[in-house]
Order: sequence, then structure tokens, then C-alpha cells
Amino acid sequence: MVRSKFSLNKINKGELHTKFFYLGIFFLASAPFIACLLFLVPLFKGLLDPKNNILKDGFNQILILISFILLFKSVLSSLTNISEIAFLESYLNWAGIANFIPLFLCYFAFKSYLDEENKRKKVAKIFIAGTIPVLITCIGQKLFNWYGPLEIFNGLIKWFQRPIDPHDAVTGLFNNQNYTAAWLTMMWPLILTLLQEKLNLKEYFKSNILIIISMLNTIFIILTHSRAGLVGLIIPIIFLIRRRYLKWGILSIVSLILLIILSDLSFISSDIKEFMAFIIPGSLETRFNGIKFDLSSYPRISLWINAITFIIQKPLFGWGASSFRFLYEDTTGYEEKTTILISHSHNLFLELSVSFGLIVSCLLFFVIVTILFKSFSKIFLEKRISPVEKGWWLSGFIFFISHFYDIFIFDIRINLAFWIIFAGLRNTFGTKTNALS
Repeated sequence: MVRSKFSLNKINKGELHTKFFYLGIFFLASAPFIACLLFLVPLFKGLLDPKNNILKDGFNQILILISFILLFKSVLSSLTNISEIAFLESYLNWAGIANFIPLFLCYFAFKSYLDEENKRKKVAKIFIAGTIPVLITCIGQKLFNWYGPLEIFNGLIKWFQRPIDPHDAVTGLFNNQNYTAAWLTMMWPLILTLLQEKLNLKEYFKSNILIIISMLNTIFIILTHSRAGLVGLIIPIIFLIRRRYLKWGILSIVSLILLIILSDLSFISSDIKEFMAFIIPGSLETRFNGIKFDLSSYPRISLWINAITFIIQKPLFGWGASSFRFLYEDTTGYEEKTTILISHSHNLFLELSVSFGLIVSCLLFFVIVTILFKSFSKIFLEKRISPVEKGWWLSGFIFFISHFYDIFIFDIRINLAFWIIFAGLRNTFGTKTNALS
């Protein structure tokens, strides 16, 4: 009887917030509203726990400094109510910082739930389990015409499930195929490395389940028609393949891409083109055969050049959140020429620099790059490290790399998943390490 009481008290006082954290991870992709409610318990627990020593971590100090700069800019903009850009309301600054400061707080609080290798492994498993609903919705959308939007609680939980033609991109429950690809590619290294571990342990039943999940994950990354997704699909293979096979793996990937590009050239015979169409998935070929060697033909180049121009004009504190869209439309007249909305610069560093200035963007990128570098040294250069730790690092790295040519932080699921992964990476090389050491 005493033992039963002790167990109950332990669950109520010591483990409940951890269970809320795990449930939040599981529901993050499929029900982000529920996930965020669940995360409130571990969030406050982590922030109020004196053992976390939030203010003593050098990386935390930099993120807090960034937060003060963002808040100062937003308060100043609201009080003065002056904007140098027509139609740019001051409330957009507050909406913009919502993509950062709350996520910084989650990063601070959630580190204590990821401070051991076995905890990170468990969260990796829950992330994969939470990805199964995404895969199911992709199957339903592609094969069974499950179209939406499907919603409950007056739209608080919504699965978009867009109607698609046979050759259209798969989106699943996300509202955009690039977001779907971003989520699946973040989960891809975790699936691969957990599968590797289960095979090493000869746990064949679990291995077979992971093989099915990995196959579905790969198929739907390709069916999103996302070039960023294809890059994210290849990166883990390059890092995880054994060294003696690495050069052949890279050679095979490069050869495949070159063949796809060359097969679209006019002097290539029709027989070769037919053969390429037979062996290469149509969606994969479509995403690469439009590649041209004229840089001016790429819309992103124009976006980046304009973003650099805007940064030069206001380098220190930027123009304000969401300002790129208005600046770009005013400079190029893009809105009058097309119905396509350009909402951001498709590069996170440039976007941050335009919105909040170089101080914020450089500080944030310093934190991310330094933690990626230090955790890489710990995970990949030391022996006896669990394969799942490599998958954890690769998930964060893929997210980081993808933001050089697109931006996914505007989706709370993807953004929050990254900061959870990043909190785990911070723990791999010791919480007492100084940011500058």
C-alpha cells in the first residue's frame, strides 16, 4: 500500500509535466493547438525550475539580448506609430517576434527534458510516431481522395488536405507541399538512425516497421515535388553512409542529377529521354529539368538581390517585421504584374536582416552555427555515440540548410520542432560551456 502511494505521488509530482511534454511532441504535427496547450505545463515548469540556470548559459544570454532588441523595436514602433513603409502596421512587429521569443522560451525550458541521451532517443521515437498521421493523410490524399479542409473545434485543429490531380504535389495535412517536405525531411534522419540501431540490436519486428515508415517517408518527400525536400533526403545518406562507400554514394547522386538535367537538352536523342522517363520518377525529373544556367531566370536571385539592397539602406535595426513584402512590391511593382504573393525573401538570414537588422540576424546565426559545430564535434568525432544522436544532429542541420533557400519558421509545428531538436543538441556538449569558448 505504501509502495502504491509512493508511485502515485511520483507520477503526480515528478512525472506529469514530462508526460505532457511527450504528448505535446506526439500531437505537434497533427494537432498543433492541442500540442501547444500541453507544452504550457513543461514550459512553466522548465522556466521556473532553479536547477536550469537559464541566465548562466552564454547562448541563452545571447537569445535574451535578441529578445530585448525585438521587444524594444516593437514597443518603439507602437508608441511612435511611424512607419517608413506604406501599409506597414506596427502590430506586424509583434506578430513577427511571435516567431522567435516564445520559441526561445521553449528552448530554455525544454532543455531539461532532453539532457540525457536516452531522453533524446525517446523523444525521437515520439517524433516518428507523431509523423505517422502525416503519412496517413498523404496516403489518403494521393490514393483515396481525402480532401478537406477537415477541421474540429471551430477550426482550431485543421487538416488542409488540398484536392490534387494525379500529377500535383502532395501536401497531406499541411497547407503547403514545402512545409510537408520540411517536416518529413526533419524526421528522415531520426527514422534512418533509429532503424540502424534496431538492426544492430537485431530487433527485426521494430526494424520492419521502421522500414515501412522510411519507405513511405521517402516516397512522400519525392511526391511533394520540393527541391528542398530532395536535398534533405540526400544529406543524411551522405553523412551516414560508411566512409568506404561515401565517394560512390556522392558520385551516384551527382550522376543522377546530371542525367536528369542533360536529358532535357535539345540535342539529347528521344530514345535516351524515354529511358530517363522510365527509370526516374516524373516529379523528380520535373523539379530538375527546368534548371537553367542563366541566373537571372531564377526568381529567388531577384528576391535576394533586392533583400541585400534593403539591408544596406537600414543595416542595424531593419525596416520592421513583414516589411520585405511591402518593400519588394513598392520597388518592383510585382503586385501589379502578377497575382502571386511574395511574402518573404526565401532566405532566413536576409529576411531577419531586412526585418530586424544585421545585429539580430548575426547574433541568432552565431548561436545556431556554434551549437551545430560544437555538437557535431561531440557526436560525429567521438566513438560510442548512439546512431540516434547523429540523426538528432542531422535533423537540426537539415532545417538550418533549408533556410538558405526557403523559410519555414512561419509554421509553428516546424519551428517548434526545430527548437526542441536544438535544445537537445545544446545538451550534447555540456550546459556549462560558454558561447565564446
